[in-house]
Amino acid sequence: MSDSQLSKVMAEDMGIINYFSEMGDDSNNYILYSGVGEWIKTSTSDINYLDTPDEEEEIKVRSSKHHITLKCQKILKLYLDIYPNAVDWFYPSSNGGSKKNPIVEIRKRLINAGHLVSSIENTVQYPPLKCTKIMPNLYLYRGYIGKLPDQVIGLGSYVNGNNGIPEVDIMDMYRLPIEYADRYVEIYLKEIKNSFNKCDFLPPTRKYFDPYSSGPISRSWVDTYNPNVKVTVYSDSNVDYGLIKQEDGTYYTTAFPKQIIKQKEVRRFIYGLWCLYGNQARAQIHKSESMFTVKLPSSLPSRELNMMYMVAWPKRNIMDQIEFIAPLSVLPIVGNILDHLCMKMVIVND
Repeated sequence: MSDSQLSKVMAEDMGIINYFSEMGDDSNNYILYSGVGEWIKTSTSDINYLDTPDEEEEIKVRSSKHHITLKCQKILKLYLDIYPNAVDWFYPSSNGGSKKNPIVEIRKRLINAGHLVSSIENTVQYPPLKCTKIMPNLYLYRGYIGKLPDQVIGLGSYVNGNNGIPEVDIMDMYRLPIEYADRYVEIYLKEIKNSFNKCDFLPPTRKYFDPYSSGPISRSWVDTYNPNVKVTVYSDSNVDYGLIKQEDGTYYTTAFPKQIIKQKEVRRFIYGLWCLYGNQARAQIHKSESMFTVKLPSSLPSRELNMMYMVAWPKRNIMDQIEFIAPLSVLPIVGNILDHLCMKMVIVND
């Protein structure tokens, strides 16, 4: 079997052969990425046998994360031996010089999205079965259904009918806030209004988010507080963020809880502030016959990013958090998520 035949067979097995011609030069990368994701999921069912002092007895245990990593690393290596041009996609040199293990990265994404669950003794298992409706006759599911998925998009597994699988709303499935980002900020400010403390000294190293910036989040921090801004986000380091406001020339601050910082919820506040100051972030959408690409203004909060990995492929390389490619069937879902982050979707034509 030639290398081109292998990728087409994999695409057929994962129900994405119809998109194969529109995936462009990176089609093999996306197919291998989804294929490895499916290998990681199924490997959670591997059973190891442990010897006991009684030679006639054995203990069956689930495979550890280490077992899954080693097994799937071998599979990925075989794929990359066949498709050497895919090496740079899985091991991008642009990732700050540190090349992460793709198997560990994909496993973490599946766990963070709730499609796998960490268990005892460093093992991984399927979560309880549930699904969410993407469109008529297309359901994204998590858990074990006893058969191959009808379709794989990104790292997500899909079936054409729910067949009795418990169905939930996608917002509930990924624990996404129902409030739009601007309203989320307003509610949070109201709830913590008594938590602000007077700030007599502004550290010279402190940065302030500029809600009037037209650049990405990473380039929207300034050295001085804009007196025309009522409230914004401050940063003292990559792990120290909070809110700062000015009233009658006096500054007041309140630090974000660690969980907000850990879950990248600071990004939700920033998207909300952009909108509140009339500077709505924009996501570019480019459509083809049956697929679309989306270019985000900046990365998403963790929960939305985890969901995005289940409905789309990272476009430029495995670590890409800005550009994604997916079938048009999931565009309404992606659009709804971005809309809740107060992003305006701009259709870009050739």
